[in-house]
Amino acid sequence: MEQSQADAGVALSDMSSQSSIHLLLPGLFGPQSGPWPEPDMVQGLSLPHLQKMLGRSSRSSVAGDDFHSTLLPLFGLPAEKAPIGALCRVGDGGRADDEYWLRADPVYFRADRDRLLLFEGRFLDISQLEADEYITLFNQYFADDGWRLEALERDRWYLRAPEMPEVKLPQVNDVSGRNIDPFLPRGADGGPFFQLMNETQMLFHQANPTQQRNAKGIIAVNGFWPWGGGQLGDIPHTQFQALYSDEPLSKGLAKLALIPSMRFDDEAKLQDGKRAVLWVDSSLQQALLTADGTFWREAIAAAEVRFGQLMQKIQSKEIESLFIYPCNGRCFRVDRSALRRFWRRSRPLADWIVK
Repeated sequence: MEQSQADAGVALSDMSSQSSIHLLLPGLFGPQSGPWPEPDMVQGLSLPHLQKMLGRSSRSSVAGDDFHSTLLPLFGLPAEKAPIGALCRVGDGGRADDEYWLRADPVYFRADRDRLLLFEGRFLDISQLEADEYITLFNQYFADDGWRLEALERDRWYLRAPEMPEVKLPQVNDVSGRNIDPFLPRGADGGPFFQLMNETQMLFHQANPTQQRNAKGIIAVNGFWPWGGGQLGDIPHTQFQALYSDEPLSKGLAKLALIPSMRFDDEAKLQDGKRAVLWVDSSLQQALLTADGTFWREAIAAAEVRFGQLMQKIQSKEIESLFIYPCNGRCFRVDRSALRRFWRRSRPLADWIVK
């Protein structure tokens, strides 16, 4: 873990002396594992600015091989056993405390012969009113057991455990669309968590939103998937002076590190005299998680426009450097000297994916 934090410093060493943008772009080079939503979906894309930047950049290794493990070291925190739930909750507006919090994303469990498949709640388009009804029902039922559920966003819920459990729970993204059996809670407290999930499923079956949706033939939430549990510990620290993001983990880290956080698309405040800012764009990753090839192509097209704007800002000396993190253990640094490397040819995005 010490080596990982040292690696994170490769791209951060110049922060205090130059104006720079650090862009986390998970999903740029495709899914972390598994196939693309559509075969050959990156073929034929016109991405001249992105391809030029990648081709002429200076490259280095950084900590992390996915979004979480890339982001956390940038705030001085190890990725291993990070309290993702507690941090995301702060990012969604929850008050920082010393309780044990988990993400408890609403899901739909569907029976398929002798197995149970999980589908994430974001596919169900539930309303905040529906979410609040599920939350109230759960909290009333489990009040004496010390469990508490919060819906700070309609499709992003948080579960407070009565005590620190010994349990292993995979991310909901890893389970989505799959048989849940290999992913069920493990550890000394795996049994109680499994029982909690079973009781919640039966409870939600009786909920008003479920009954109303069933009457209309619409799929309803019938449970949640807990993951990312932990308590807030070390205070995040970073040399970034501002964050531009709509993603809850990065917003929580920024809030605890006492740096301002703005919406990712709030370009009117770009840089604003700050030496180093962090951008987090999760649109490509979200498209891959929902297996939506059209959404991914639209997101990469929007990113291409932004890369064109950033290239102009580098050339006009509005910013010194751009650091691109695809969240795969690599970092691409682009500055004016890099853009003058005319002998380095641009390569299609597909070339970067396979290498």
